[in-house]
This record gives sequence, structure tokens and C-alpha cells, in this order.
Amino acid sequence: MEKNILTLEINKDGVGTIVIDLPGEKLNVLKRQALEELEEIIVKFETDESLRALVLISGKEDSFLAGADITMFADLPLTSYFLASMIHVNL
Repeated sequence: MEKNILTLEINKDGVGTIVIDLPGEKLNVLKRQALEELEEIIVKFETDESLRALVLISGKEDSFLAGADITMFADLPLTSYFLASMIHVNL
């Protein structure tokens, strides 16, 4: 079983912090697994009224994201592709 790339911590004020940390790697790279995990978190955010905001941070000390594994886009379902494009547009 793969370790999660993303973890979600929610504080008492309803602010969720998503930590991206690719296990065993020096840098975070956006992979299909991360998009799938992010999609699950966003669905939770949309359905849980106690969540008020989401913040995305890196679990790596000196970097955020080094890029993406672009070969994954050929196999992504439309929802994940749309999510990936939204991330790119809004950064």
C-alpha cells in the first residue's frame, strides 16, 4: 500500500491545512496519486460545512513543488484533469 502524499489537518476554526510530502523523495512532484488524494479532500471540503478554508503547504523544508509527472495526464479521468488545470491556473 502506498503512503499518502497529502495529509489534511483541520484546526478548531475550520481551517484545513493540506500538507504535500512525497515520501522518500527530496522534492515534491505532482503525481496522479496526489491529484486523486486532493480530489478526495476537495469533496470532503464541499460536503463538510465545518470546513471554512483550505491551505496547501509543502512538507519539504526548502521547496513546494518541482513540477508534475506530465505523462500521467494521458490517463487521467476528466475530473482529475480539470482539477490539475485549476491548480495550474490558480497558482
